[in-house]
Amino acid sequence: MFPSPQPLTRRPHPALPPHSRGDIRAQLEWKGDARWHIGLNFERTWELPPRKRGGKASCLSAVFTDTTPLIGYYRTPEQREKHPTLAANAAGADRAGTVAWTEAAVAGAAAECDATFVFGHHPLFSPGEHSNSKELIAAYGNLLEREGVDAYVAGHDHILAHSRAPGGSVEHVLTGAGSEVRPTLVPGEETQWVATRRGFTVHSVNATHQAISYVWADKEAGEEREGLPGKVAFHVVKPLRKKPARGAKP
Repeated sequence: MFPSPQPLTRRPHPALPPHSRGDIRAQLEWKGDARWHIGLNFERTWELPPRKRGGKASCLSAVFTDTTPLIGYYRTPEQREKHPTLAANAAGADRAGTVAWTEAAVAGAAAECDATFVFGHHPLFSPGEHSNSKELIAAYGNLLEREGVDAYVAGHDHILAHSRAPGGSVEHVLTGAGSEVRPTLVPGEETQWVATRRGFTVHSVNATHQAISYVWADKEAGEEREGLPGKVAFHVVKPLRKKPARGAKP
């Protein structure tokens, strides 16, 4: 999306948005570029350097969940009239199955790896035009906290925002300002930082910490950091969260 002298070398793993549901099967079966991994609900694991030289290798587990089935707005008469295909797909989606899969995937990820990230198109918390999602908070708010998830990363609202639930420890990253920016803001007590300016986020993870950088798409005011393609507007460094204790394997 932004000019770069480097070709695409990493395999993208998108969390599909509701706008993509005109013909969801066509997208899931798309073979136009093998570098892209397209799916509704899936997991990926990457190895991380060990905590110390010669130590046991660590890993990052990423859970990609389809959030559209949980959003009641897409089933309203207004949406059925305005976007009939989207509304029909949303109405036919397996909400209970999606939640059950996500719960099991997140618990399994937390049991396996030191770092756990969850990706979904819709945010739980947003100071943007769509505001907080009561459906997602009810379905996943406690799950993310209980399983020691380190970050939940979403888009949907066309802003940049960093949130944390009151009394919570999960870093909620909203990175939806890659192109069009919509300046409607409704900050809440969970809002840590927000901007209505084009940009993106860069995430770095090792065996003990995560770093989240909100980077401007332009070259104006901001802090320069080595290795990043723009100036940093907001930066968070946090220790990885302790994962819940699991019973010993037989």
